[in-house]
Amino acid sequence: MFPLPSQGRGLGPHAIGGKLGHYPARESSDSDDEAVAALDVLDAKRATCFIATAACGSPSAPEVLVLQAFRDRVLLTSVAGRRFVERYYRASPPIATLLSKSAALRWLVRAACIRPIIPLAQRMIVIATRRARR
Repeated sequence: MFPLPSQGRGLGPHAIGGKLGHYPARESSDSDDEAVAALDVLDAKRATCFIATAACGSPSAPEVLVLQAFRDRVLLTSVAGRRFVERYYRASPPIATLLSKSAALRWLVRAACIRPIIPLAQRMIVIATRRARR
């Protein structure tokens, strides 16, 4: 799936439903650098937004739902977006753990990162939805 750099193409951690599990990596191919396999995309759609969930306190918080829709409708539709999501799911669990231990950090992330991003994410979701209907 998404192996860590030190793991090569063996078993790699992958976030599903907010938990870190191990799933066999697919075999390397020439298309690996161009797109994430369909199964990887489906797994990513089931995964939670670790940092936003930790900062907002619930996977059903409105901000988390907007960010999940942004991931699904905007980021996962491009190679660059899928790469970003892959890196996010590698890096975000320890950050979410840190946030869960500090109310001040949760507030800072909500105020400085999440709230400013939400209007842009909402606008990009609308644009992506309109393009998909064409």
